Formats: sequence, C-alpha cells, structure tokens
Amino acid sequence: MTFAENLKGWCNTDTGPYRRPFTPNSEWESATVLIVGTNPATPLRDEFESFDQYWQGLTESPEIFNERYTTAHQGGTSKSTSNANQLLKLLEPLNVLVTNVVWFPVSSKKEIPKSEWEFGQTALTELIRHVRPKVVFCHGADAEAFGKSLDPAVDRYLPPKDQVNSPWISPLVLAYHHFSGQGLRRGAEFKPQRDFPVFAKAIHGHGRT
Repeated sequence: MTFAENLKGWCNTDTGPYRRPFTPNSEWESATVLIVGTNPATPLRDEFESFDQYWQGLTESPEIFNERYTTAHQGGTSKSTSNANQLLKLLEPLNVLVTNVVWFPVSSKKEIPKSEWEFGQTALTELIRHVRPKVVFCHGADAEAFGKSLDPAVDRYLPPKDQVNSPWISPLVLAYHHFSGQGLRRGAEFKPQRDFPVFAKAIHGHGRT
C-alpha cells in the first residue's frame, strides 16, 4: 500500500470523529513547511455523507470540507486561529501543511485518549518522513516536545533570530508559544506581531533552499 492509502485508513475511525491529519490541502504531499499544533478541536463525522466525501474534502476539494466545517464550528475566529492565519499569510506562496501532534479532534485537551497521543506522534513522524518538509514549525508545549524528537535543541523560549540554523539542516525545526498565547512561563512575552515576521523571513529562505 502507498503512504496515502495507509493515511486514509488511519483516519477512517469506526465510531466518533474521523481523525484529521491536517487542514484541507490538495497538494499536501508536496508541502515544504509543516506547522504543528496540539490537536484539532472540532469533531466531524455526520456532517459528511461518507468517509470518502470527508477524505475528498481534506485531500482534493477543500471547498467540500470548509463548507461543512464552517457549519459545525458555529463560532467566530479564535485567537489561536487568528494568529495561525497571520503566520500563514506571511508564508505565502509557500505550500504549508497545518497538522497536529494528535489527530483526534476534541474541544478539550483533557479529553484526548492516551492511545491517541501515542498514535498521533507515530503517525506524524511517518507523515514527515513521507512529505520531507524543509521546515517544521511547532507551537505550544506539546508540539515542542515532538519537535525535540527531530532536533533536541528546539526551545520555544529562544528568540526567533536565535533559532535559525544552517540552511543545510533539513528539516529546520522551529518552536514558538501556542498560538492562543496560553501556557507561558512567568515573564515570557507573547508578541506574534513582532516575532512572526522574523520566523517568516527565515522560513522563506530555508523553504527555497
């Protein structure tokens, strides 16, 4: 079986929400940048006619997914999503794949089953091996912990300018605070408007090497 076939099988759950390996991207296999968070928050299953329709929306026709996601989400844009969109805008026109350490969608991190933590990290590792991105950008403590499996020196408290390594290192692993601004240690600053442009410049340079 191909990796794409395995990936599809992993996400087709028997009950509950379908696993979500990334946000809709019809060119996911050629992404040069991965943005890694903790987990998707909006469970989806009955919103789609079938798993095949769900999968088509994720990997071929994002408009199918986005229409149903918007209906199910029933809310405004969160601080985390707003900041993610800000970084994504700065990274255009690079092909960015937005993923998570855990692919099981729940609204609260406390609801994530232990087995999904274990599965997610293994699956994410396989996704990275397949896609072979040039940059992996981790935000939040859980994503940073995963990032350390790729580069033990990763530290989300280091200023962006101090995280840019040799252009020959691939993938370049970067880390930042969770896009919600939560979980910072005392005295730390959360200033994405200041820090994102620095990260974006480095990612653009590395993503084209």
